[in-house]
Amino acid sequence: MRIVFLWFFCSTVFFAHAQELIDGKYYDNSLEFFIVEENVRRTGVLDICIVGEDRRCIENLFTGFEVLVYNSAGKEIWASIWSGQTMRIKFTKGLPEAAHIVVRARAPYVVNKLTTTRIYQDKPLELKYYL
Repeated sequence: MRIVFLWFFCSTVFFAHAQELIDGKYYDNSLEFFIVEENVRRTGVLDICIVGEDRRCIENLFTGFEVLVYNSAGKEIWASIWSGQTMRIKFTKGLPEAAHIVVRARAPYVVNKLTTTRIYQDKPLELKYYL
């Protein structure tokens, strides 16, 4: 029990530095999506995470998001919605014609899996990634 409390306390202190409490809500505009692994054209795999200002993946944060894939002409060739519980996306097949990917959060907040606390941003997270 002491170990769990100590771990919880340390993780709270570690992640609290970038969060600001305003009107009873936590805000952190330093959070963003980050591509950990990308092999969309060949195998159809995209692995993302949410990073803070130190550019390290924060494994206990999630948010629902949509993934849009476009070809070189700017035409949408794939669209899907994900809950965010898993950040590894596996398309049904490789998308060799993919030119860029947009990953966009569905809401202007992320959720801490351990405490279920929402951490708000001024706008939903969005990542544009060119292949």
